[in-house]
Amino acid sequence: MWIAHPEATWHVLEEIDAAGRTLNTVVPPCQPGEDIGTFVLLPDGFYIAWTAAPPMLRGAAPLREPHVARYTSAGHRLWSTPIRLGDLSYPGVVELSEENGWKLQAKRPWTPRGVRSAHHEPLLISGNRVAASFEDTSGLARTFLLDLGTGHTVAVTAPAPGGHKAIADDGGFLIGAQGYGTFETTLLTRDGTATTRARPDPTEHHPVHHHALNLTTPSQRLLQDLHS
Repeated sequence: MWIAHPEATWHVLEEIDAAGRTLNTVVPPCQPGEDIGTFVLLPDGFYIAWTAAPPMLRGAAPLREPHVARYTSAGHRLWSTPIRLGDLSYPGVVELSEENGWKLQAKRPWTPRGVRSAHHEPLLISGNRVAASFEDTSGLARTFLLDLGTGHTVAVTAPAPGGHKAIADDGGFLIGAQGYGTFETTLLTRDGTATTRARPDPTEHHPVHHHALNLTTPSQRLLQDLHS
């Protein structure tokens, strides 16, 4: 397996065996203040989503903007694509302010500062497309659809609450959104078209199934989880 080691001024991707012995190390070039948000291993190299390092590791380095980069197996960078979330807003995100007498109102668009890799499936590859997802501290996320070979930005999704994602056929992806009153899934095709949206009807009755099994051990509970 491969793991990433963050350091103050450099980063290492390390391959280890089942006994924990180091088999290979790769040091991708980076700038001070950057951190490996996540990475994906391919037969011919790596894809890394870089984010700003946390303050403890960043030190006096500037606050870096995120970017996605492709590297060879030896760690040589082939391309790098900057990531900019832009101003964010979303229905359901509210705020209180002295200006309106501390009444709850929709939050005005804001420029994020703390951009990080998305919590759920932040970097996926399908066919010749890369789906790189980033979010700010509010949990609003955007997915950047990139060309696998060149890093060219094909499409960017609108801001939405972060959710689970999955690989679809022919360079497509399923992009989930959950939070702020939203629960939906979008099928994003390889050309960036959102072709399908699925949203449960809140007025529709969905039966709830209850299981009444007397499970007393962790292994029994695990088996029940797998079968439920």
